[in-house]
Amino acid sequence: MNMRDQWETCNAEFVSGLKPLDCATLSLSEALKLKPVDGTTNCFEGYLPPDWCSTASTGHGGTTITYIQAATREYFRLRYPSLLQPDAINLQVQFISLVSVGPLFFEIKDVKLGRRVSIVQVEVKARDADGKLSTRTAATVTQGNLSKETGVTWKDPDILGTAIMPPRHLCKRWADAWWMNSMPVSQKFRSYIPVGGPDLHFPDRFGPGIRECWQSIDDGSGWDVLLLGSACDPLGAVPISFGDPADGPKHLLNFRYPTVSMMVEIKKDPKGAKWLFARTKLSQATRGRFNVDVTVMDEGGEVVAISRLMSLNLEKPEVPPMGKL
Repeated sequence: MNMRDQWETCNAEFVSGLKPLDCATLSLSEALKLKPVDGTTNCFEGYLPPDWCSTASTGHGGTTITYIQAATREYFRLRYPSLLQPDAINLQVQFISLVSVGPLFFEIKDVKLGRRVSIVQVEVKARDADGKLSTRTAATVTQGNLSKETGVTWKDPDILGTAIMPPRHLCKRWADAWWMNSMPVSQKFRSYIPVGGPDLHFPDRFGPGIRECWQSIDDGSGWDVLLLGSACDPLGAVPISFGDPADGPKHLLNFRYPTVSMMVEIKKDPKGAKWLFARTKLSQATRGRFNVDVTVMDEGGEVVAISRLMSLNLEKPEVPPMGKL
């Protein structure tokens, strides 16, 4: 496989052992088709397709945030068009229980409307086995307009979060068929990681607690602002790096890492950029709980988004029934 293949070839052709999905594959715009619920002005219905899911046909946290971004955008477009606030610029998200393939409902309530930013609360709901709706995710969202932001700008301090990025041409394509078959949404992206380091599966420059990755969209499209939730939620949990290197991503079978809460702040619109770089730092892992900080940058080194995740670290015997933390 030559270097051109590494950069130009889609996952389906590049990854040996990758199985075709037994479902239609949808683009971002196709997956995010939301419609108002009849008789309401603040509720929307969408559908989570299997190709945008994580393991066991459940919603990936970043994908759930992408849906929340789309819902608040549609809400402000229809309800408050004069405010011109299409962008979720900060999201405080609590993952209450799992979402699965199927219909999703988004209920939005105003907290404070303003000329520069507005604040709303969003509940993501799905039907239980008895047909009743229950809240699966709750979020407080600050809505604004990235294209019209003005004000003082200070240069980023020279800290690890914005340290010099590894040159992309010195990175290699990360393509693990077992992982990508287990997590369909990972097939939507191409990932490139620095060569070398102590971890055979997620090489890095700073040790196993810090992971670096260049990403592009597998279908050749550019990064949309609505996809930044996915960019901020690492598809490969950092604790994989602390398992037996021989196990690789299969180390996930021994533990579960449910994300309980996540904060995302969007700094700028990537405006269709082909490449984004993410640096993920494991801040602390103690007594079955850990925090991860993520900094997403563009090719010019400007911060596009940041996030912080709090997750549980459960050994397999401790794993609670689906949907319960």
